[in-house]
Amino acid sequence: MIFILLTGVVAGLALGALGSAWGAITVPLLLISGMPPMTTKGVVLSSEVVVSGLGVASHAKMRNVKKELSMALVLGIAGAILGSYLSENVPAGDFKAIVGVYEIFAGVVLLMAEPRSIINVESNTGLGWAVLVGLLAGFVKGFLGTGWGPVGVTLLLILGALPKTVVGSSLLARIAISGSAAAYYAARGYFTATSTILLVAGGLMGVLIGAYSTKFMKEEHMRKTMGLLVLALGVVLLIKIMG
Repeated sequence: MIFILLTGVVAGLALGALGSAWGAITVPLLLISGMPPMTTKGVVLSSEVVVSGLGVASHAKMRNVKKELSMALVLGIAGAILGSYLSENVPAGDFKAIVGVYEIFAGVVLLMAEPRSIINVESNTGLGWAVLVGLLAGFVKGFLGTGWGPVGVTLLLILGALPKTVVGSSLLARIAISGSAAAYYAARGYFTATSTILLVAGGLMGVLIGAYSTKFMKEEHMRKTMGLLVLALGVVLLIKIMG
C-alpha cells in the first residue's frame, strides 16, 4: 500500500511540473508490483482524472491553460476509446513487453527531442497538428494506459508550443481523454477502489509541488530527468520479464 502511495507522489510531481509521465511512471511500477495489466490500466486512468483536475486548477491560476489548444487535443477521446477496445486482445505477457519497449522509446524521445516552430497557440496557428497529436496520443493512452505525456506533450513541445502552455492545456484535455478510457475499463470490471484511492492521495500531494515548481525550475532539466526515469523503468520491466 505504501508502494502505491509513493508511486502516486513521484508520478504527481512529474505530472504537475511537465503535464507528463503519470502513466509512464505508474503503469510500469504497478506492473512490476504484480498488478494485472488490465486492472493496472483501469486504476491508472481513473486516478489520473482526479489528479489532473487539481493540476489544471493550479496551472489555471498561473495562466498556463489555453482553451484553444485544449479543445484541439480533446478530440483524442476517439483514439482513447479505440485503443482501449483493441488492448483487450493483447495477452498479459505481450502487454508487459510492449510497455517496456515503449518506456525505453519514450525515455529516449524525452532526452533527445528538439523543438520546432510549427504550433503557435498565441496566434492560433498549427492547431490542426494539435488535433492529430491528440488522436495519436489518445490511442496510445487507451491502449497502454500511458502515453499522453511522452507522446502528446513531447510532440507538442517538438512542434514548438510553449512548455508551460503545453503542460496546463494538455492537463485539461487529459481529463476528458483519460476519463473516457477509464470509463471503458471500469465498465469491463478492470478497477480496484483501494489502489485508486492510494494512487490519487499520493498524486495530489505530488502534483501541487510539481505545479508550483514550474515557477523556478527549467523545463528542459525536468524533462531530461523524467526521460532518464522513464527509460530506467522500461529497462527494469523488461529485465523482470526476461528473468
